[in-house]
Amino acid sequence: MMKLIDDVAKDIALLINRVTVGWIFLNSGLIKLNSWSSTQYLFQYEYRVPLLPWEWAAVLGTASELLLGLLLIVGVLARPTALALLAVNFVAYLSYAHVLDERAIGALDHELWAVMLCLAAALGAGRLSLEGLYTHWRQSRLETSASTVSS
Repeated sequence: MMKLIDDVAKDIALLINRVTVGWIFLNSGLIKLNSWSSTQYLFQYEYRVPLLPWEWAAVLGTASELLLGLLLIVGVLARPTALALLAVNFVAYLSYAHVLDERAIGALDHELWAVMLCLAAALGAGRLSLEGLYTHWRQSRLETSASTVSS
């Protein structure tokens, strides 16, 4: 009975973690998309994204936040998605570090998101995700076909 409670608690915690941090990135992408001229201004003059022209950085950053945030929320490819978002978070942290005070909330936000993303990367999506539902469906199909063959 305790194992069941532990498993359910773990799945709920993974779901809350995944949806929370996924929504943060998805919402950020939606805000960028809905105010594209402001996004372009920020990437051109405020953010200091290394190695990329600001136009590319704006498009890639927005697309990454939208796609990866959604994938993490629904729990598809959760581990690689969390790692990719960890990279996005790191680039954002570095690109905007010149205005983030280490004691400021902005810096602490990025650090908290990094911890949450590491948790998702380490433990995966859990059973309360599309990955978990697919795994359960596939396992039940395999058991059904195995019992049919043995009959």
